[in-house]
Amino acid sequence: MENNKDFFEVLHAPYVKGFSEGLQRKLRRLQIGLVPRREEIQYTNLCKLKQKAGFVECKDVIYSVLCKNSGERDTGETGQHFCQRVAQHQRDIRNKKASNGFYAHIKKSKGHTIDWDRAVFLDKEKHYRGRKIKEVIFINAQNPTKEVNREKVMNLEKGFALDPIWGDFNAEIRGIISKKMGKVF
Repeated sequence: MENNKDFFEVLHAPYVKGFSEGLQRKLRRLQIGLVPRREEIQYTNLCKLKQKAGFVECKDVIYSVLCKNSGERDTGETGQHFCQRVAQHQRDIRNKKASNGFYAHIKKSKGHTIDWDRAVFLDKEKHYRGRKIKEVIFINAQNPTKEVNREKVMNLEKGFALDPIWGDFNAEIRGIISKKMGKVF
């Protein structure tokens, strides 16, 4: 039997993780090559197995939440699912935690309520440092003074110092915030 290593028959087939690798090894013994291809097939068009995450189930986001009465905003970031972060904020309010901006606002402004249902995502960022930077940019756009202006935002602190060059973008960033805040999720 002549062993011809220069020529292979080739099978073009869709790639299936875990299956294609084994098939490729078995076909190689028969001198048949496997060329995986990624193309649209009926399965990919009909079977969307992963459901899209709902708003509260998203994670790695920069968010903004309004006070129903005053219109003040709290801008924050979380690597957790948003619903978990909301539950933490609500627990801090029940426990009267002074270091929570929502509780401080409610304590200062009797009768005010937080509009959790109209919270919006300002941006999405997987990396912690990137989320912190974006959070500071959004807070500074709403409150460009050096100190926290309690008339505009519920945040108790502004985060780390941001280069003043970012101030040139405040109007554009406020426009992004306004557009997103007008959209209820």
